[in-house]
Amino acid sequence: MGGRVLFAPKLCFLVGALVALIVSPVSAAFMTVGAVQIADPPPTSVVQGATESNTTMIVFSELEDLVLQQDLAVDITTSGTFGTEAQLTPGVIPAGTKVSSRFIHFDPVGTPVDPYSAFAAGSVVFTSDRPILGVMVLGPALSASDAIVGLPGTTYPTGDGSRGLGLVMQDIINITADQLSVTLAVAAGAGVDQVRVIVAIPEPSTIALCGLGLVGLVFRRRRR
Repeated sequence: MGGRVLFAPKLCFLVGALVALIVSPVSAAFMTVGAVQIADPPPTSVVQGATESNTTMIVFSELEDLVLQQDLAVDITTSGTFGTEAQLTPGVIPAGTKVSSRFIHFDPVGTPVDPYSAFAAGSVVFTSDRPILGVMVLGPALSASDAIVGLPGTTYPTGDGSRGLGLVMQDIINITADQLSVTLAVAAGAGVDQVRVIVAIPEPSTIALCGLGLVGLVFRRRRR
């Protein structure tokens, strides 16, 4: 009897901690490799000239856990390597999908004469429960999505035709086969290099639900 009385609170605590880890969202839910830095806090502006660097891209979270109220157009819907507009795989993420958005930004200092005098390459890697659903790399899709998934308080160059990637083999983007990583190699151009990545939101897992049920069962048995 005494052993069971001591065991129940310990079991409850352990299961509760496990459930909290499963259910609670990861604060960033991504990591960076190479010349990409997480901007924390996010920048107040990603208009050209506001956040300049010749060697480093930044990435930050935009809206989280958003249920789309309308179809969202994207430029890339598949894995692969893309260096020209002809290689893109455009499509839409349908209304009703629950998503989060990440924004990658590269703004060289000034306007370099040599397009390769400012260059950065790196990756953003997402957790296995948040695969990439779609990516915007061209100005029209980026501008159209600013008001939908953009971060309130951040100023975007909405309508600027020079934003996005220069897909004339100057900038290259790769989405891994598991759709958990995006890699960019970007060089200075006339505008800012920008990419918006839309990722899925995980649903509560069966393990988490079972864990919650087990916690309830422990408490009921203790009351009896």
